[in-house]
Amino acid sequence: MLCSPKELGLAEDAAGLMILRADAPVGQPLAEYLGRRGGEVVLDLEITPNRPDLNSVLGIAREISAVTGNPLRLPAVPDSASAAPAPEAEGERCVEDLVAVRLEDATLCPRYTARVVSGVKVGPSPAWLRQALEEVGQRSINNVVDVTNYVMLECGQPLHAFDYHLIGRDAGGRPTIVVRRAVPGEIFVTLDGRTHQLSPEMLLIADPEKGIALAGVMGGQNSEIHERTVDVLIESAWFQPANIRRTSKALGLRTDASYRFERGVDPGLTDWASRRCAQLLLETAGGRLAAGVVDAFPAPPPPHQITLRHRKVNELLGTALPPRRSSITWVSSVSRSSAANRLRSKARRRWSGNRSRSASRAGVRTSSARRI
Repeated sequence: MLCSPKELGLAEDAAGLMILRADAPVGQPLAEYLGRRGGEVVLDLEITPNRPDLNSVLGIAREISAVTGNPLRLPAVPDSASAAPAPEAEGERCVEDLVAVRLEDATLCPRYTARVVSGVKVGPSPAWLRQALEEVGQRSINNVVDVTNYVMLECGQPLHAFDYHLIGRDAGGRPTIVVRRAVPGEIFVTLDGRTHQLSPEMLLIADPEKGIALAGVMGGQNSEIHERTVDVLIESAWFQPANIRRTSKALGLRTDASYRFERGVDPGLTDWASRRCAQLLLETAGGRLAAGVVDAFPAPPPPHQITLRHRKVNELLGTALPPRRSSITWVSSVSRSSAANRLRSKARRRWSGNRSRSASRAGVRTSSARRI
């Protein structure tokens, strides 16, 4: 059979046939010959709206850890201090010197972080990254954009990458991110080429001159990553869920980012996801990460302590949990309802003999599993 890489689902390029080497073993599965994982299992899960913490691989892994008792293994991500060389040592500038962030509506955007990676080389993603995205139905675009999508699928935090040199500057000449409401009738062109007329109820990521992204929904054409991009600004933020839902519905724009934001994302994950994105960006596109992070977070929520009556917990769940197993010391104010749901569902699954019934209570329904 004569096929192009596009016909085999391996690439977007359909120019010419895919020619194998002369020593390719006859009868060997093509996926195995190309070094792809032949035994990969893809789970198709339906997540109910009350469990936004399960909209990621790590969220599912955390749940499985609770069920099985196996330890949760997280990717090793450098902290902010060790993610880049000290500026004084190598003449590098801190990220605060490269970009400013101004929150004009901290109610709709309580937290916004920015990091800058300079000297990247935009191009095709490595095979492992393309395969990971294709297995969940996403199209590979380029290494920079693919990394932001990969991290979103991995941890549940949507991210966006801007071409740093397409961001407008303030009076002092520093590129500036302004998080503001749209002005009445403001026109904005999203990445898909569609033109939208915005209302003041919609939140924009802007610079001092123009809007550059529809907050939590989709980026704009005027700041997108392209083949000539050399410096990248990584956005990781938390947006008010109800506002994202209204904007997405009003404009008819449904994206993977809006799906997650409108259901609720953990604001404590914002910086971790940004560091993870920077880590993978350096691995796949090269470049150098500016030291530090711009973290606009004017009102971090205080920790909340939850008081439990151990006897009542066991009465409600029909369990025999010892006190040390039924205690939660604190959760963030934004995530406390999700954590309470997790407590109830974990207890059900650990002590229920019917695993499928427990999974349904927890908000996860397994539709199918297919082997790649």
